[in-house]
Amino acid sequence: MSPDDAWKGERVIAQGAEAVLEEGTYLGRQAVLKLRRPKGYRHPQLEETIRVSRTRTEARALRDARSSGIRTPAVLDMDAEGGRLVLEGISGPTVRASIDGLDEEDRRRVAHALGGTLGRLHGAGLVHGDPTTSNFIMEELPPEGPVGLAVLDISLGGRAEGVEERGVDLRLLGEAFGATHHAHQDLFEVILEGYREAFPDGADEAIARMGAIGARGRYVTKESKEDTQEGNG
Repeated sequence: MSPDDAWKGERVIAQGAEAVLEEGTYLGRQAVLKLRRPKGYRHPQLEETIRVSRTRTEARALRDARSSGIRTPAVLDMDAEGGRLVLEGISGPTVRASIDGLDEEDRRRVAHALGGTLGRLHGAGLVHGDPTTSNFIMEELPPEGPVGLAVLDISLGGRAEGVEERGVDLRLLGEAFGATHHAHQDLFEVILEGYREAFPDGADEAIARMGAIGARGRYVTKESKEDTQEGNG
């Protein structure tokens, strides 16, 4: 049976700049097809290199995360040259879609789980690269105890042991959380609590680097602005 015969698409569920996501079945089980289509504005050879690299990086990162006990979609099929991944379908709402509708206690539990999941990812020597609340699925919200989250879309991250990459991941999560859930920005401290508990050996260093990256970014922005003003003067 060819991959095309094994896959039965049903509907497009997302269409972004990076890839198209289609829901369907693969060999009879619920699945998601992620297809990176060629970008016409890039040189064809560069485009092929980027698509193949990102597809392989994502598949490898998903497998590495699963082997470390972190819930991610299983890779059911891959065609790196075609920019194609077939992933296990995971049911449940994203954190982005659900967190604002929860009561305060459950919001704090989800925030704690979000930080803990990223901490476990970092502890496994991986970074996410795009840790928005859209890329975490809430599989379980029991009346008490841990909240079960699954991680999606690690294509911009992958294997990385350095504190700089971890600090960037935290910075991106903080910016995304503040922009998307501005009414609950105080929960970022709860996220960091969960992160520290899950990654005790490296959390403080990564959090410090997150702050340094923020300060460095503001400094660069300020200098760039001043240079521009001087040039126009």
